[in-house]
Amino acid sequence: MLHNIALLALFCLFSLGSAVACEYQNVLAARLPGDIYIGGFFPLHMGVSYPVDITPLRKFNCTGFDFVSATQALSMIYAIEEINNLALLPGIKLGYEIYDTCSDVSKAIDGAMRIINASSNGNNTSTVCSEFEPAVKVVVGERYSEISSSVSQLFSLYLIPQISYASSASIFNNTVKYRSFLRTVPSDIHQTKALATLASSLRWNWVGIISSTDDYGRSALGSLSKELESQSVCIAFTESLQHNVNDPQIYSQISKIIQTLENTSSANVVFVVSKAPSLLKLFSEFIKHNITRIWIASDSWATSAQVSGLDNIEKAGPILGFSFRQGYVEGFTTYLQNLQQPPEGENSFIEEYKELHFGCTDEYMRFKNCSKTSTENCNVSYAVKIKSPLTCTIQNVSLANDDFLIGYMHNGTAFSVYLAVSAIAQAIRKLVCSNGTCENSNFPPYKLLKQLKEMQFSVNAGSFSFDNLGFINGYDLIAWKMINGAIKFQTIGDYDIALTQITINESLLPWQSKDKTPFSNCSRQCEPGQIRKYSAIRCCYACVSCPEGYYSPAFDLNACLKCPDLQWSNIGSAKCEDRTHQFFGWSNAFAIVLICFSAIGFVVVLAAVAIFLKNLNTPAVRAAGGIYCCIMGVGLLFSFISTAFFIGEPTDTICQIRQTMYGISFTLCVSCVLMKSLRILVAFELSKRGKLGLKVTYQPALFIILVTAIQIVICLLWLLLKPPTLTFIYSMPYIVLLQCSEGSSVPFGFMLGYIGVLAFVCFILAFKGRKLPERYNEARLITFSMLIYLFVWASFIPVYVTTVGMYFPAVQVVAILASNYGIICCHILPACHIIFFKSKSNTRHSYQQSILRHNKAKRSVFSVSKFVNAQEVPFSDGVDCQTNFPLWHKHLSGVNCLMRKRRKSL
Repeated sequence: MLHNIALLALFCLFSLGSAVACEYQNVLAARLPGDIYIGGFFPLHMGVSYPVDITPLRKFNCTGFDFVSATQALSMIYAIEEINNLALLPGIKLGYEIYDTCSDVSKAIDGAMRIINASSNGNNTSTVCSEFEPAVKVVVGERYSEISSSVSQLFSLYLIPQISYASSASIFNNTVKYRSFLRTVPSDIHQTKALATLASSLRWNWVGIISSTDDYGRSALGSLSKELESQSVCIAFTESLQHNVNDPQIYSQISKIIQTLENTSSANVVFVVSKAPSLLKLFSEFIKHNITRIWIASDSWATSAQVSGLDNIEKAGPILGFSFRQGYVEGFTTYLQNLQQPPEGENSFIEEYKELHFGCTDEYMRFKNCSKTSTENCNVSYAVKIKSPLTCTIQNVSLANDDFLIGYMHNGTAFSVYLAVSAIAQAIRKLVCSNGTCENSNFPPYKLLKQLKEMQFSVNAGSFSFDNLGFINGYDLIAWKMINGAIKFQTIGDYDIALTQITINESLLPWQSKDKTPFSNCSRQCEPGQIRKYSAIRCCYACVSCPEGYYSPAFDLNACLKCPDLQWSNIGSAKCEDRTHQFFGWSNAFAIVLICFSAIGFVVVLAAVAIFLKNLNTPAVRAAGGIYCCIMGVGLLFSFISTAFFIGEPTDTICQIRQTMYGISFTLCVSCVLMKSLRILVAFELSKRGKLGLKVTYQPALFIILVTAIQIVICLLWLLLKPPTLTFIYSMPYIVLLQCSEGSSVPFGFMLGYIGVLAFVCFILAFKGRKLPERYNEARLITFSMLIYLFVWASFIPVYVTTVGMYFPAVQVVAILASNYGIICCHILPACHIIFFKSKSNTRHSYQQSILRHNKAKRSVFSVSKFVNAQEVPFSDGVDCQTNFPLWHKHLSGVNCLMRKRRKSL
């Protein structure tokens, strides 16, 4: 960078002397004498016509008068005249020198060298080695960033302040390279953020970019690419456009751009960052080739009257753009309506403007003559279009005025120029004025530069200051709208730089369909219920439906959302529906079957208990257990009742009742069966071995209570520590399964295991007494019933563990019913069968004869037990064999009594 500045300095030193020898034509466009001069650089013409042969610079001609730039230069003149009239600087008059850059770098450098050389008085060395005090202390301009960049490096060498009113390129953020550059507009860093935010707000992710080949275009392209990437917007293509309209390459570039647009149909939005003169040729070709897109304009042409004035420009498609935030210069409109040459100065571009607009030409006369007959066949050129209706009727063109220039005035840019001049005036006032008097108009420019950078000034009640990124005053969003056959610039929103937020009045967007934004995406929009599956390019994707249980409620989501636990969704759903609650309900056919079996068993047991109570003193009931058989029946009744709690909608209370009720009731039932097994073993087996001590400890009621109490303790601990609870299972689609969780498998296993241990002990004891008398063959039935129980519950465990779904509780109901029916068939029904169908054998004598036959078969008269319960008394000849025996042992004891008597008689 230092090397470039050194070369530039040498170039200036050796070139200034020769440059003044040339006669510069069309360089100095306006001048007003004054004590302090403000320079102005404006592209009053759109380009330069370069000759084929090498010729002196003075013969290069500027072409294409730019009315927009003319209004900008006039706003500078108006601001200076206003300051002089208001006597803001007492004793000092501001003058100006306005140079026409002709939108060309070479012309701009010519003007910059003239400013520097005119103040050096031919002493080139003094301009560098001594304190530099030129007449032009500060420069306002230029409009285009490329030209500003070129002249700024010259001005920075001498620290001449330069304030641009429109150069927004981000390259000027480098305050080391551009030391004396200031601007009254925001940096392009902010504009490119605004452009990217606009694309994101309108949901575009596939756009093209056309940028100019100058500094403005290159810097904007780099910054815009980064900002679009940060907003997840992909660039479909980038194309370059020559910034010099007279360069022959521009036509080949336009052809390439058209070909690219035709081959990239999905990119309907194109950002165009370029100067207006180049775009005149570009959009003329677009209109010829019927190229239609949505064009997003940068600030350099968002309000371009030249481009908007093209014939059929509306056929190119909607145009949006950002321009610097609108400001209003009071009185400037009236000034343009009464435009005159300054009395003390000179102004060539005002003369040129009035000649173009009011001057009578042969071409215009031919058009007037043609239009008198038929306007359809008349050739309407641009030179004719800009003519005033008063043309050829005015005697003195220099005095003519109308509203023509107001149509080319943009308030935002005019205000930016006005701000620059106001800042300069206020800085000069602080620098040279005191006590109401201003002196010492000859000061070095660097002091003014320092003052400008440090001060804060006010204009129209607004406070402003310069910083590295220009003014932070935001952008207006402009839409081109055709009204009465002419394009009007309508403000439809704005961009707040401080908040990095865009606001759009969508009702003013220039779409044909107001409720639907045009599509500009690499892939079609994914509907609700779908998500994007990306390819190699992040903006290009396929739409994939959400799976079951997931949903996407909006367009273009990247991931499906999981439904809440209580809801479910089908494939490709945009929302979730409530799940159906499912449980083993009363209306289920299988549940009805189980309830019928349970009801039948309940009725059978209830009837059997009633029958047992009625026939309690009969030998059959006594042999079956007597009153304890009724207790066993009560346990079965509650066991059948517990099955009802396994059906229907479960709750925490139901889950806790059903397992504990079954566990306690069936334990009571099995304890009675275990007591019967012990009784038979005591009566027939242990008595012959002389174990008489058992008859002291054998207490059936205490035994049943103790065995059942252990199960009660297990269930209470279960309920206290980790009880069964209602759980919701979401593993199945569309439904939520209501089931009881056992809380902890340990107490549940203890409960079932305890019953299993009791059943196994019953089985062992009953198996030992399987060869008893016919009337006392309960051991066989006990063996069989316990075998059924053990088989059922051994099968229950693997089935219970592997079963899922609604029928999970039915598995235990089936196991309970099978166990209950095993008890009924082996303990209840045989006794009922004897009571109803074998009443003749239901006598004491019949049971005694059965025991005698059993003993005879074993050839031992002492096979019957010699001990009874604690109420048995020693036998004697006078003892009544029908008394003094417990209820369910009377028959056995009576048999022993008879046998004792028979032995004595022998």
